[in-house]
This record gives sequence, structure tokens and C-alpha cells, in this order.
Amino acid sequence: MVISLSGYDGMGKSTSVDLLMEKICENHGLKGMSALKANNGTEVYENIEQVDDIYKVLSRYDVITTRFYFRSNKMQKLQEMVMFAETDVFDNTELIKEVTDAARQEAQIWYDHVIWKLLRKNKIIIYDRYYYDEIAYRSLYNLKKEYIERKYIGYPESNIRIHLFGDMDLIRERNRTRIDMKTALFNCEDKMMELYQNIEYISKKYNMIRMDIKGKTRDEVAEDLYTIVNGYLEA
Repeated sequence: MVISLSGYDGMGKSTSVDLLMEKICENHGLKGMSALKANNGTEVYENIEQVDDIYKVLSRYDVITTRFYFRSNKMQKLQEMVMFAETDVFDNTELIKEVTDAARQEAQIWYDHVIWKLLRKNKIIIYDRYYYDEIAYRSLYNLKKEYIERKYIGYPESNIRIHLFGDMDLIRERNRTRIDMKTALFNCEDKMMELYQNIEYISKKYNMIRMDIKGKTRDEVAEDLYTIVNGYLEA
């Protein structure tokens, strides 16, 4: 089973996937592991052998949390060029095409070397973002959503798709102290609003379960997520 959490930066996806994993394990007598923890707290890898080693660790557990893909050093550098560039990066279509292609390749590597093999062993995978979020974010940079969607034709859908929703006031409040606020995106109000609309787009297009997190503690969010997911686990 594949569960994916999507949403704006600062909506608690990373925290929520780990808390959801804990609740599933506690209530079903399973063992869980974070892919980040299995790779010493980083999503960057040096070579394919390291990716295979991550799989070996994760294969010993029942429930796994992960980012959509892990990054090679090259991909990490490309991503940093986008995140911490000047605001005119939004017009650098060639760079974004290169990053988008690299991300698609990384996603396939991660799926082929880790996720597919885990699913064959009937593991539960909980994603912090999925390819839907790639569509929402990459299309901020003068790429059509359809262009990015075509990149993922044939890529497996997640079984349970959840949108952690917050309004723009909550988004600004949550991101005020995050490193994300130093990026080009959060220094451009128009792009922040465009991303908000893009996430609404993927939420509707991919029939996500919409969960409003406003006024909820992280434990309350995790409990609500578990209620949703447990209905599928017990079906």
C-alpha cells in the first residue's frame, strides 16, 4: 500500500508521515523505519550501491516513510540552484527543464531500487510528497502542468492521496521561521499564490482526501490521518 501526503510547505507533511507511521505500528503490531534515518538523516546519496543499502535496511521493517525520491549529488546541486537563486529563476526555463528531467530520473531510480522491491514484500509506504507535488512546484517556472504530467505517465499512483490543507494566513505563519522563507519562491507573493492554486489543482485532479489542519495540533492531525488510513488497512 502506498499513502501520499501532499500540500504547501510548512503544512507538517514530514512530521505527519512519521507520526502516522508510529500510530500504524502501535495499533497493528508492526515495525516502522524512516528512509531518511536509514540513510543517516540525509536524502542525498553518493552512488547506486548506497541506494541498495538503504533498501536492505528498510526491508527489515513493515511501515516505511520516505520522500518522493532521494537525490544524487548532482541533483542536490541543481535543486539548490533553483531554491536559492534570485527571483528571476522563474524565467530560467532551461534550468527548470533540466531539474525536472533529473527529478524524474531520480524518482525512477528510487522506485526501481527501493519502493518496488518493498511493495513486493507487502510493505506500507508513506510518502512525504509524491509526483503530484512535482507538478504543482515545477510548473511555477514557466512550464505547463501538462508538460510535467506527461513525464509521469505510467508512474504508479498512490493508493491513498491526502492533501494537508491550510489557507494563506496559516501558510505564511507556518513558514515565517523556516529556511524556505529565504528561497526565491517565498520572496515572490505572486508565485506563492500561484503555488497555492497549483496545489488546489492537483488536489482536485488526483481526487485527494482534503484535510484542513487549521487549529489542530500535530497529534490531532496524526490522529485524523490514522482514522482515514486505518479504514483502508482494515478493509
